[in-house]
Amino acid sequence: MARLGVLLAGCTAAAQVLAFAVAVTPPRVEMAAKPGETVRQVIEISNMERGAQSLHFKTMDWSLTPAGGVVAQDALTAASCRPWFRLERPDVSLGGGAKVRYRTEVHVPADAPDQECRAMVSIEGADATTKNLPMAGRLGIIYYVRVGHAAASLTLERAEVRLLQGQRVPGLWFRNAGTASGRLQGYLTVVDSKGVQIEASMSTFPILPGEHRWMFMQLEKEGAQWSRLAWPLHVKGTLFAGKQQWKVDEWVKNG
Repeated sequence: MARLGVLLAGCTAAAQVLAFAVAVTPPRVEMAAKPGETVRQVIEISNMERGAQSLHFKTMDWSLTPAGGVVAQDALTAASCRPWFRLERPDVSLGGGAKVRYRTEVHVPADAPDQECRAMVSIEGADATTKNLPMAGRLGIIYYVRVGHAAASLTLERAEVRLLQGQRVPGLWFRNAGTASGRLQGYLTVVDSKGVQIEASMSTFPILPGEHRWMFMQLEKEGAQWSRLAWPLHVKGTLFAGKQQWKVDEWVKNG
């Protein structure tokens, strides 16, 4: 269950003071559909406050910034699939501590090509007025609907160390030439120049179709920091994305 934030790719955006408090399950929706098919998803919304809340539901388009932030907009983009969406109702009044099961549908046109339909179902507090995300008083559930044979086609290009939140962090550049998003899985072993070994994983942000994205590595040990390791680092292991697989064997330098 995800609470109090804009949700993307299984990650919650930076915490903010919200004008309302709700929890939602699931935190994101991934579905597959054939052209001409209707697919359905029920989301469960819980009021975490004692008092009643009035909630407004609508769809929005969204994009991902280079830093992994979500930018949502009301206006339809050129390739928007939001007209395919049907929401149960625009407004819900939810009593204190209550839950509601809210139905959503995606009606895929019969002539839809292989593609990934991406949209956001936005849940807003009654007083939410700002149109740009992230913001107080709005929570967004991201939908990914793969139509037909849509699939990611990722290429691992190179390793690069970049500055992230004040420290030098190794990462890998990927390019997605496919028709759907890709998401990396797997673990890497990092060995520093003193022989210290530690496990790392990759960023869970999606790599959208047509994107060229640097995916940062993150140390799995609690409290571990890249700056405390003796560089250069030897990174090796296996990564996966769907049916694709890469053997990683890279030396990275701090600078």
